[in-house]
Amino acid sequence: MVFLSTYMIQFLRKESNLYNIYENVKSPCVKLCQLDLEKQVCTGCFRTIGEITNWSFMNPIEKKNVLGKLDKRKKDYLDESGLTG
Repeated sequence: MVFLSTYMIQFLRKESNLYNIYENVKSPCVKLCQLDLEKQVCTGCFRTIGEITNWSFMNPIEKKNVLGKLDKRKKDYLDESGLTG
């Protein structure tokens, strides 16, 4: 039987991304929900319908991937809409 130290277990979890399974990632919802039907995106948080409905089922890595797309999506949306200077 092999016994691992607490330090080694924490290291292995972080290195294998198992650590991330337990991380809590906050929703980007700003409680100003309005769906742009043409773009299929919420103009409050800039998530797609799929991202919004699946958020509670996503693991932290998937949530961070969504969060990483939002700034560009918002900028692109505002540029296309002519709302930026």
